[in-house]
Amino acid sequence: MYAAARSRQDERRRGFKKGLDARESRNRRVEENAKIRKNKREELALKRRNINVQAEAATPEDAYFSSAASDADLTRLIQMVFENDQDVCLQGTRSLRKMLSRASAPPIDEVIDGNVVPRLVKLLGCGNDDIEFESAWALTNIASGTSAHTKVVLTSGAVPAFVKMSKEATRWENKEQATWALGNIAGDSCQARDFVLSCGAMPPLVENLKVSGDKSFLRNGTWTLSNLVRGKPAPELELIQGCLEPLYRLLHLEDDEILGDACWAISYITDGEDSRIDAVVQAGLVPRLVKLMRSGSNAIVTPALRAVGNIVTGSAEQTQNALDVGALRAIRDIMEEVTERNMLKECCWAVSNVTAGTSEQIQAVLVSGLCPILLDLMKEGEFEIRKEVTWTITNAISGGNDEQVKYLMKEGFLDALTALLASHDVKVVTLCLEALERALKIGDDIMTKTGADGNAYAMALESNGGLDCLEDLQNHANKKIHNMANNLLDLYFEGEDENLFGENGNQGQQKTQQVQNTFSFGAPAFSAGSTGFAF
Repeated sequence: MYAAARSRQDERRRGFKKGLDARESRNRRVEENAKIRKNKREELALKRRNINVQAEAATPEDAYFSSAASDADLTRLIQMVFENDQDVCLQGTRSLRKMLSRASAPPIDEVIDGNVVPRLVKLLGCGNDDIEFESAWALTNIASGTSAHTKVVLTSGAVPAFVKMSKEATRWENKEQATWALGNIAGDSCQARDFVLSCGAMPPLVENLKVSGDKSFLRNGTWTLSNLVRGKPAPELELIQGCLEPLYRLLHLEDDEILGDACWAISYITDGEDSRIDAVVQAGLVPRLVKLMRSGSNAIVTPALRAVGNIVTGSAEQTQNALDVGALRAIRDIMEEVTERNMLKECCWAVSNVTAGTSEQIQAVLVSGLCPILLDLMKEGEFEIRKEVTWTITNAISGGNDEQVKYLMKEGFLDALTALLASHDVKVVTLCLEALERALKIGDDIMTKTGADGNAYAMALESNGGLDCLEDLQNHANKKIHNMANNLLDLYFEGEDENLFGENGNQGQQKTQQVQNTFSFGAPAFSAGSTGFAF
């Protein structure tokens, strides 16, 4: 029976690396990524309105229009924007931009109703750097509004004009404003993002990010880049792969805002098929990502951890690439220092993907110093964190060799798995039962090989309440759980007088006491030296 179960596990692992079931594991990754995107949506602005009106030569009229202009004043400004006289046009465009840069209640709807957006788009190519800049700024702020506002800008032909401006403008501030506008449009929806990419926005952005020394441009450019690669369904890899070269540069700049957005961009790129992860690995970005996990700034650590977590969902080779540069040590350091729920959950999720890997990768987790931390969280953490740790440990038990399973039992995870049998979460209970089945089978093997008087793990389950839990689960409403509990009881606890506790009551009591003396959780129950398997 065990050989057949092991064969099924091997088959599942060959089909998909992560977890006990291919489809479920992939769905879980999608679900977790969706949760993190939802959690971070409030922290990461999909659109940005440029309200930073820096010190500039301003007239009393400018100040008036930027703060308290009436509808009549707005009508006058729109008329000025349509003037052929460039000085008048510039004054009108600048004052209109200032109105749209108000910190509160910018008149976006009124400007759109004035049919001025097509005129502003036309001015993007008028040849006057100042007018082009002011027009781009005004359109950027219009596109920062609702989806309806963004659609007006998009359907007015602004995207190709902004792409051309980002490529051909001679002033960095003009390139930056065009890039900012494209970021706002791309951040509106996946459809808008794909349209921006189809208009050729990525190549000039890549070139500008590779050569610019302007910090303001680099910040806005990196943010725009993150909007161009984010969202589901993800953009085609060939459309965005060129951004990996400037991302390497951006990851090595000493600016928290740039580093945070660059890490988020990589996390979006790696959230998908192995080919996307491989592109990031081949670009040499993983060592720097792991180093940034130790930066101490949550704005950087969170996306760097998410990116590395995505990478270890890939192939065994891609996972190993992250482990070789210290990913597990970095995760351990984070878990030792933070108490924030989402961060701990992210760490456990990442480790669970490592323990779904090869036996060597499971071994790397066992010797990393993470087991005591994971055990504490599995016993005392919030339920969502305990659930992630359960995936971590059950993956290791499912895919590890016998010695690795024995080590986990010795470290105290049998008690932790037993406690979770009382969970109301069907999946958690199922995972625990599968893990216990593997442990009990190993216990039988040990008994056969060593001539021991009983199955040490079965005895431990009797003494820690696990047997009672299994008996309770016979009445579980879920048929799978009901059947699994029945099978375990039949296989490992039926005929207790002979198989588990000896042939008579006195001998059974003596054997139970012997097990309690030799199999105490947290103390070595098996000698690593005797097997040549050292931790």
